[in-house]
Amino acid sequence: MAYGTMSLSLTKAAKDLIATSSLPALRLTLIRGEALRLPRETSRLRVLSGNAWLSLGGEDRVLQSGESLALPPALRYPAIVSALGEEELFLVVE
Repeated sequence: MAYGTMSLSLTKAAKDLIATSSLPALRLTLIRGEALRLPRETSRLRVLSGNAWLSLGGEDRVLQSGESLALPPALRYPAIVSALGEEELFLVVE
């Protein structure tokens, strides 16, 4: 099974917002086969619905609906999240 990465086309305002040190919470939806590299400033990932596969610093984790994970500050490598299974993944990135 091959997984692709999700590409986003962002406006300058969105890029400027992401470049700041404090990001607002983002509500995202990923479908099977989509992956997202989280901004390094991400402090928490919360799964609202579905299952998430998370690769973080060489370790893989699975988060289920209702679970959240505090991410360590100043990640050396970016975290990557994707939908796991057939259902859509609804998550909050803070």
